[in-house]
Amino acid sequence: MQYEWKVPEKYKNEIKFAPSKAFLLPNEETKIVTTFTALKKKDYHITVPVYACNIYDHKKNSIGFYNPGSGLISKSNTAVATSNTFFKKYNLEIFGRGSDGGIQISPTNVDFGTITVGFNKTM
Repeated sequence: MQYEWKVPEKYKNEIKFAPSKAFLLPNEETKIVTTFTALKKKDYHITVPVYACNIYDHKKNSIGFYNPGSGLISKSNTAVATSNTFFKKYNLEIFGRGSDGGIQISPTNVDFGTITVGFNKTM
């Protein structure tokens, strides 16, 4: 399987996928880290498409076919999918809200007393 996330240009600074594209071999899995960073104070509803295709060679799975190592993808084949590869589009919907940050500390005052230069104190 080959996949690639296509984040709309408008949201390139707010949404990140790592890795944004990859090849997966049979029975292989990968972890995708998604980061959404709201840059404006507003409600977000963003649709991010992911394009996926099967890079499995059906001819090599025929009964009687035997070629050890044939399932491995060489680095030369991973650069670009062939022009006859069919990509299917799936959509991921992201709902979020940007807001002002806030922090609250309790107690509001902490007295560390006198601390000599070069020393530290933890409370």
